[in-house]
Amino acid sequence: MLNLKFNIKEIDEVSNCNELVQLFKQNDKAYTHLILDIQMSDGSTLELIAGIIKIAPTLQIMIHSMQPEPVYKANLLQMGVFGFVSKNAGEDLVIDELNRFVNTYATPRTLKKVNAQLENPLAKFTNRELQVLHYLKEGKSTGEIADLLSVSDSMISMCKKKILTETNTSNVKELTDLVALHGMPEEGRKTQQGKKR
Repeated sequence: MLNLKFNIKEIDEVSNCNELVQLFKQNDKAYTHLILDIQMSDGSTLELIAGIIKIAPTLQIMIHSMQPEPVYKANLLQMGVFGFVSKNAGEDLVIDELNRFVNTYATPRTLKKVNAQLENPLAKFTNRELQVLHYLKEGKSTGEIADLLSVSDSMISMCKKKILTETNTSNVKELTDLVALHGMPEEGRKTQQGKKR
């Protein structure tokens, strides 16, 4: 589509996260635009976006994915990503968004946005809620978490429901992606380290 609709000749493609990392580490090309899917064959690109922006701060990034837009869009835009287009979107909308994307280059305003200190949406949770989030991310069940924290199953269920509601996620997979995008808050990491001892 980029070639046919926008006459863009120089296009490099990758099929997985490892190839994407190598592209920016070993290639001398000064890329201006990057179109990414969230999920690739060997993992999620969410963990790579911040590093890519650091290596190439003027790079414009567009997400084109099947993943649910409401879960990711606001956080990705906050990180400095240009836009998010669902793979379920109609062709006209995709073309309009791509047209804006390929004709936009980084400005001091967008660079300032990228380099700004971003608020982690997980930072609002209590240490106990972060503990639950940590164990959910590890794939533990409600009962297992309740045993680990010496509380009732119903308390863990309520805590899980609150976390999903306040992060606008509908399942643990989406929640895990959100953690990959932002990282666990400092207090949550300290709590986890303490538990491991």
